[in-house]
Amino acid sequence: MTYRFEFDPKNKIFLCRMGGAVTDESLKECYWAVAKRAAVTPHNFGILDMSGVTKMDVSAGTLRELAYSEPAMPNPSTQPRFFVAPAPHIYGLARMYQSLGEGKRPLLKVVSTMVEVYEMLGISESPFEPI
Repeated sequence: MTYRFEFDPKNKIFLCRMGGAVTDESLKECYWAVAKRAAVTPHNFGILDMSGVTKMDVSAGTLRELAYSEPAMPNPSTQPRFFVAPAPHIYGLARMYQSLGEGKRPLLKVVSTMVEVYEMLGISESPFEPI
């Protein structure tokens, strides 16, 4: 699995794009990398874009473990965050994570496209820069 971080300074959106085959180990690695990077990147919104994921081999146990962990992005009760999951099976896993962690991440939304994120935020497409 690969992941990279991007930022939209105009709208203060922190973005992590994932790609390739995701395993339990690589998902945990990405989760904690997001936590480190998000902590030092002032943002109002967070997005995890899974559009580039080709395979999702993640156990329910790992989803539970991460859902019950402290949120990777700060301020989960005041800062909306989004999972973009176009593939049906990845969307389903993201919804499971959302459901399990709802108490810790009340503003997490799972959507199928970035367009949906922009519509929910009331903005046009964002110019993201690598960080």
